Amino acid sequence: MKVQYTIIFVVFIFYGCSNKLNNSKIVDIEKSCKAGDKISCQKVADIFKKRNKPGDLSKAAKWYTEGCYLEYGKSCTQLGLLFEKDTVFEKDIKKSIRLYEKACDIGYAEACTRLGIKHLLYKARITGYCLDQEAQEKISKYKIDEKLKSNLRQYYYDSNQHENINNTLKVFGKVATKIVVGYPIDVQRIVKLFLRQCTYLKHSSTHKKKIVELFNKGCFGNYKKGCYDLGMLYYKGFIAQRNNQKAMELFDIACKANQSKACGMLGFIYQKGRKVKANKQKAKKYLKKACVLGDKRACSRIK
Repeated sequence: MKVQYTIIFVVFIFYGCSNKLNNSKIVDIEKSCKAGDKISCQKVADIFKKRNKPGDLSKAAKWYTEGCYLEYGKSCTQLGLLFEKDTVFEKDIKKSIRLYEKACDIGYAEACTRLGIKHLLYKARITGYCLDQEAQEKISKYKIDEKLKSNLRQYYYDSNQHENINNTLKVFGKVATKIVVGYPIDVQRIVKLFLRQCTYLKHSSTHKKKIVELFNKGCFGNYKKGCYDLGMLYYKGFIAQRNNQKAMELFDIACKANQSKACGMLGFIYQKGRKVKANKQKAKKYLKKACVLGDKRACSRIK
């Protein structure tokens, strides 16, 4: 019995001291941040974000703000991510964009890619040029709750093909009717059959050039996921001119850096023989790597 109490006492002392030491360490890092050490600001913010106790995310936001004020690109980027979610702050994509712009100008590569994505996908949402008045009026007449109407408008914002607009609105109507009569239905899945990203044709040539430049800064600034994103621009031919060889080179860079989707794309291209000679051996090699890295779609494609 004495041994048991001794063990409990030792454990209590150990964890109590450990907790005090941790708190003491946090205080020291906070002091360094206040003294102007921007890396300390990032470090203490990350500690609170990972610890994730009640109120910790707000503390993390506070120190990311300090780091960003001290011109630390990573802190600005993390702060931008918080503005993308309705957690600490009210969701504000415009503020996210401004923070990514600042971080990219400082030279933080990830921010450049994220900024490129925002220009690619969200600029249309901010200016509203993807949703015409007729579509707004039709959606407004559906006998469904406001939250669902908002979701339908958002899906419409993402429409990529003008010829599918009428089909899209018909689907909205069917979805609305089915919900009214009480049938369970996956709205997002049905609507997305007709929708892709926002109308790329409406980006000016200057804006397209800016998007490609931002993705390039991300990729070649050592943010390897950005290489996959840039590769997709060339592979799909949305913003950059379609160039399969360049896309594959970029996927290869990202795959070597263990970006699962990039490996999966290489496997898919070799499997289907998309603009290259089909190669089952290479396809299997890349799909296996993508699968190990966590790409479930790649796992299902292995033959």
